[in-house]
Amino acid sequence: VAFEYRYGSALQALKELIVNGHMPNIRQIESSRFGTEMRLENARPPSSWWYDKTKGGGLANAFMPHVVDLALWLGGRPVQSSCGFLRTANPTRNAPDGKTYPSNVSDGCYALADLGDGLAARMTVDGTMSIDQSTIAVHAEGRTAVASGGALTDLNLFVVEGEESSEYELKPMKYAKYANVFYSIPHVLALLDDFAERIATGKGNCPTFADGLAVQRILNKIGYEA
Repeated sequence: VAFEYRYGSALQALKELIVNGHMPNIRQIESSRFGTEMRLENARPPSSWWYDKTKGGGLANAFMPHVVDLALWLGGRPVQSSCGFLRTANPTRNAPDGKTYPSNVSDGCYALADLGDGLAARMTVDGTMSIDQSTIAVHAEGRTAVASGGALTDLNLFVVEGEESSEYELKPMKYAKYANVFYSIPHVLALLDDFAERIATGKGNCPTFADGLAVQRILNKIGYEA
């Protein structure tokens, strides 16, 4: 349930647009994260967890749960059905010493979900790309809102309506200065604040066990094995 990427300024603003009725008749949610860390040229030692499924490696463990959660959180309704698959484009990996070894992890994850009432969600993670690019988009009949950037922790928000587009001015995160220590720390601290609020008052909007279960069901559908 540690879905910290929800707490980025762009995604919080995107959620507010939906909740406040500025994105009526949503028809599709696109949640994707492209990376370079699983390309064939990348070298890691065989002892690394990254290319070993039994140690939690692979994109189905690392990023797909977050990408799925963002789509379901923005959709705000139960999943009716889902399908998809995991892909291993590079089953042989390179070690720093030039030797090769087998890898059993997914370097691409793809899911499609029916959220009911005419809303579909497309969720993709691929680590074999030429660039680092994350896109979380909500496509409604009247406008599209897109949060995009090089990483899920570094997104800008744009709203497109017909031929007009505008960029939202985003409020800085409360713990933004700690990104110098590690890129996701501001998001994790915001998540912990929300957990503490729920414990202390019963309020707050932190991820729930039900949210985690919904994500896990989609992962199971596409072939995830812990």
